[in-house]
Amino acid sequence: MQAALADNPQRITQPELEHAAEQHEKYLRGVRGGHRLTLSFVDVRGLCLEGKDLTGAEMVAVLLNEAQLAGAKLRGANLFGACLQRADLSNCDLARSDLRGAALSSANLENADLQGADLRNGFILVKDKEGNLTPINEGNAAIDDVNLAGANLTDARLGRLIGPRTDLTNAIFKNAKLKNADLSNSDLRGAVFTGADLTRANLSGCVLHGAMLSGAILHHTNLDGAD
Repeated sequence: MQAALADNPQRITQPELEHAAEQHEKYLRGVRGGHRLTLSFVDVRGLCLEGKDLTGAEMVAVLLNEAQLAGAKLRGANLFGACLQRADLSNCDLARSDLRGAALSSANLENADLQGADLRNGFILVKDKEGNLTPINEGNAAIDDVNLAGANLTDARLGRLIGPRTDLTNAIFKNAKLKNADLSNSDLRGAVFTGADLTRANLSGCVLHGAMLSGAILHHTNLDGAD
C-alpha cells in the first residue's frame, strides 16, 4: 500500500490494516501468499496495531499519530520520517529500527526496546512537478514531552534528539550517543548512562537520584542545578 503523492496520503482503514499485518506475519513465517508490510506515505492515524509482529516492515513517512502500537514488534522496521506523535509505543520492540527524522512528540515509549535504534535527523526528498527534489518533512527528529521511563536505548544513536522535561526514570542509555542533547529539567532517577557520550549535553536542573554515570563522557556537560 503506497500513496501516489506524498502530499495526499492514502487513508487506510482498520480492516485493511489488519489484513496487511496478517499478510506480513505470514511473510515472516514463510507461509505462501504472505507479503511484507509496506505502509510508506499512507495515513493510519489513530488505528490499532497492538501486539502485531511487524518486524522489518517498510513504513517510511507513515502517519501514525495517536496510533495504538503497545507491545508491537517493530524490530528493524524502516520508520524513516514517520509521524508518531501521541502514539502508544509502550513495551514496543523497536530495536535496530530506523527512526531518523521521526516525530515522537508526546509519544508513550515506556519500557520500549530501542537498542541500536537510529533516532538522528533525516530528510525525505520527493520530486515536484518540475522534477526538483524538495523536502516533505522538516528532517528534525523530535522527542519532547515523551515518556521514556524504563526504555532501553543501549547503543542508540540520538544526537540532540531528546528534548527537555522528559520522563527518563530507569531508562538505559548504555553506550548511547547523546552529544549536545538537551535533557534539562528531566527526571533521570535510576537512569543508566554507563559509557554514554554526554559531551556538551545539557543536564541542568535534572533529578539524578540513583542514576549511573560510571564511564560516561562528561566533557563540557552542563550539570548546573542538577540534583
